[in-house]
Amino acid sequence: LHQEHSATPVKARIRIQKFRQVDQPKKTVFGVVKVDDLIVLHNTHNKALYEKNMRYFIGAGQRGVSSAIKKTLEDAPEEFLYLNNGITAVCNHIDQKSRSGNSGRNYEFLSFSVVNGTKINLCSSRRLRAYRKRFVICSWSVPPERM
Repeated sequence: LHQEHSATPVKARIRIQKFRQVDQPKKTVFGVVKVDDLIVLHNTHNKALYEKNMRYFIGAGQRGVSSAIKKTLEDAPEEFLYLNNGITAVCNHIDQKSRSGNSGRNYEFLSFSVVNGTKINLCSSRRLRAYRKRFVICSWSVPPERM
């Protein structure tokens, strides 16, 4: 991406439930995250959260995807977890932190950037009150050259 689009790297701590971690071929953490936690990230970091997502900068995806996500959130919020493909992010470093209750764990991600699922985050951030307790599938990977 061009230098004028670059943003301060995002450092984020996120509570992940039903998590798993694999270390080969890339260190990857995946699990479910509350939509509310993603909304807080979006509101805190805005464009910096999507720095490595090329479609965010070129304006692609302005068609029916947003309306389908909104429709699910409005008409069948209990189906949200099952009817979307989640959020994929990359980062330079993943650090497992403390346990968070019985089913969760806190992870810290350095240079965190959403590369797929921007629409989910943007659409759900506009509907904060009604959908705070919904979950979305998320995964974070560290490229092998960063490990």
